[in-house]
Amino acid sequence: MTLRPSRYNFFYPLAAEGAVLFNSRTGAAMAADEATARAIVSLLQSPEREHPAESNFQRLKDRLAREEFLVPETLDESDDVVRRRRARQQLVEGLNLTIAVTLACNFRCVYCYEDHSVAPMGRATAEALLHFAAERLAPETSLYVTWFGGEPLLNVPIIEFLSEGLRKLCEEKRCAYDCYMITNGYRLTAPMVRRLATLGISDFQVTLDGEREVHDRQRPLAGGQGTFDVLMRNLQAVAKEVSLIAVRINLMRGNIDSAARLVGRLKAMQAEAPALRISLGHVDNSTANCGTDAEALLTGAEFADCEVALLGEAGEGGSAKAELPTPFDTVCSAARLNMYVVAPDGALFKCWNSLGRREDAIGHIEGPVQDDANAWVQFQPEDDPECRDCKLLPICQGGCADVHIRTGGAERNCTPLRYTLPQRLAAWAFDHLPP
Repeated sequence: MTLRPSRYNFFYPLAAEGAVLFNSRTGAAMAADEATARAIVSLLQSPEREHPAESNFQRLKDRLAREEFLVPETLDESDDVVRRRRARQQLVEGLNLTIAVTLACNFRCVYCYEDHSVAPMGRATAEALLHFAAERLAPETSLYVTWFGGEPLLNVPIIEFLSEGLRKLCEEKRCAYDCYMITNGYRLTAPMVRRLATLGISDFQVTLDGEREVHDRQRPLAGGQGTFDVLMRNLQAVAKEVSLIAVRINLMRGNIDSAARLVGRLKAMQAEAPALRISLGHVDNSTANCGTDAEALLTGAEFADCEVALLGEAGEGGSAKAELPTPFDTVCSAARLNMYVVAPDGALFKCWNSLGRREDAIGHIEGPVQDDANAWVQFQPEDDPECRDCKLLPICQGGCADVHIRTGGAERNCTPLRYTLPQRLAAWAFDHLPP
């Protein structure tokens, strides 16, 4: 069988010595010392050159073939990437619901894209949603719920009603149940966390956009008052009581320095609160409701540089060790058939951003649904020549489908790894080089 180098190989020399080899299609990686790195270069340049059967070259060649750094000449790797993603899009295993129980919010964030005038979800809509879920959830699969808003904690009674109904549905159908809440954190007090824990909700995401002065400017209450002190007090009170609390910092040009100081504060908290994770959000003009000046927004390259500078080569979470990028079959759940975003009135969408764009509705929980005909499921990144030819496609899948759809393909939301992959792999290799 004739072998050739994979088109998805990345090979980077390391600053000290040796090199790191990574394949974006399979996720395989090797950290090599200097001698092994030279042998890898030789084998990738001439994989069919004869070597003694018992030589180190032959053993290394066997490993490169086994981990698909070397692939059969007949293998169409691009077709394999496309085929796997399309198969995953059509695979319906369980149900994924993002439930916006209200679009009302007690904050007035400068970059918010939502329309706060929409009425909150009522009991009749919640009952209809339970019926919708019962029809869509196959037995012995799983249900994953993201509680969303607006601010979901402004409508806790409906969260309680739905949680009871959805958990009962999963028991009847022998399905696994898991959930997560995205909240601004203002009402996420210790008593509230204990109340939510009885509903099976113990994973949260909250947002802080820097230290007090910057955060209070970007994320004030509807009346203009600051929110930073309340959020920090809540975070410190609940961080030890939850299984996960992810702190997202939405990054723009004006808050980089303040965000860096906040990251330092949060990393100090992680020693006593291992459930605390840190991530950065790249703010963009998601909808016409977004009030942010385009000049205040970071480019993809700028955001990627900030991510490394603030979180280190290990990336999200504030982890001490870097993890390898992971190939995946669909860029986000919006591209899958079994995922729905439910608005307070029962309208169905594919993308969270669409809650600010009523024309993007794909149906209603009490009416027909455009499962196959919507733009998110139909999005195919390989239709974009630049995406199709990109070696990062298996770990990016064209980036945010909503950006492609919203701009008619004029813009791309590429993975930050487009700019930071060498640093990320070097950080991983440092922990995996042979002694």
